[in-house]
Amino acid sequence: RPAKDGQWQPMKFADSTKIHITQIEAGFHPVLDWTTPTILLGTGEYSDIPEDRHGNVYISEDGGLTWYDTHFPGNEVTALAAPWNAFLDVRAAGFNPSYYADEFYVRHDSIWTECDITPGDSRAVRINCFDFEPSLSPYSFGPPLYLGTGDGLFVIHPDGHVMNHKISGLDVVSVIVENVDDHPIMMAATSGQTGWDGVYQSPDWGHTWVQMAGFINIAGMVMSDNCIMTGTIQHHLFIAVRGSGVFESINLGRSWIDITQNLTDLDFTTLMVGRHDPRNLYVGTTSAIYSFEIEPTALQDRPLEVKSTREFRLLQNYPNPFNRETSISFQVPQDEVSSTATISIYNTLGQLVKAVRMRIDHSGYQRYVWDGTNSEGCVVNTGVYICLVTIGYHTDKIRMLFLR
Repeated sequence: RPAKDGQWQPMKFADSTKIHITQIEAGFHPVLDWTTPTILLGTGEYSDIPEDRHGNVYISEDGGLTWYDTHFPGNEVTALAAPWNAFLDVRAAGFNPSYYADEFYVRHDSIWTECDITPGDSRAVRINCFDFEPSLSPYSFGPPLYLGTGDGLFVIHPDGHVMNHKISGLDVVSVIVENVDDHPIMMAATSGQTGWDGVYQSPDWGHTWVQMAGFINIAGMVMSDNCIMTGTIQHHLFIAVRGSGVFESINLGRSWIDITQNLTDLDFTTLMVGRHDPRNLYVGTTSAIYSFEIEPTALQDRPLEVKSTREFRLLQNYPNPFNRETSISFQVPQDEVSSTATISIYNTLGQLVKAVRMRIDHSGYQRYVWDGTNSEGCVVNTGVYICLVTIGYHTDKIRMLFLR
């Protein structure tokens, strides 16, 4: 059961070390019980032969006390979801890296059926998460399916059209489509160890994105609406960061507080908040499940502790070499928030090619994309260029190679 007093409680599932929990979904059975959480678990169950690895989906209808096997026919479960009004009609994605094979299944009336969600596209890609929100869809012909994959964020429209939503090349582990203050908001989290990994927000259905926070090794991100607890709508973001802890934001990712508390098993694989009951937060690791009951007073009254970096750091641009555009990422310490960053690009003769000033409104990673043009908008010649980034008394430089 979820523990109180700000502590994490381990939950009983399986004793086998070969069963790794990969996905969690929590809600309520639409017919049986609206008071006890129904929990879905996706797993990766490994054999001695890597090519034979497979997955399964387990269901508990009594809050995690007992579990039953759904006999999932696919590979390791990489994504798991269920609609609120038919919670046991499960959607699950599977992936086998040995065969490089992806799968998508729908469970209805206790029967799993494999579906081809990208007809005519034979590419195999690992599906990490998916979400859809019918009431927010901007399309008159139905809601699209938002897929977070190992190669970016994709949207599959009801007419079969597939659109890449500009976070291409990043490992998108979570995607959220929500209505915040009567405006649609998309959030995405990426898992990796680069300066452009972290939490992103889009106000226009994925056409443009803003990095809200720079985190590496994110295992999962969820959003909770705690109006049930407080009577007022207040949105909370939670992320599980492998090796670091669990963090919460009440301002859509601009700052974070650490709620790891007594949790010491930080090898996270997934994170989920209970549907219709945002007090229950669940995190899965490679060997266990933990639950956490969020106290309303703690959410409202505790001071906001910013999870941020204390050091300035300039990362190597990516890609490098480049011939169209490149991303220049740098880490901003908390004491430089509200200051201005100057990005200066020089040629090897020491001549200034371009200078840009950026207003810094939050700590963490910031990014500037240089398109290979000078201050007059003309494309520069092939060669080595020096990028100098200055924020307050912090300064650093990198060498970049432009190929025209």
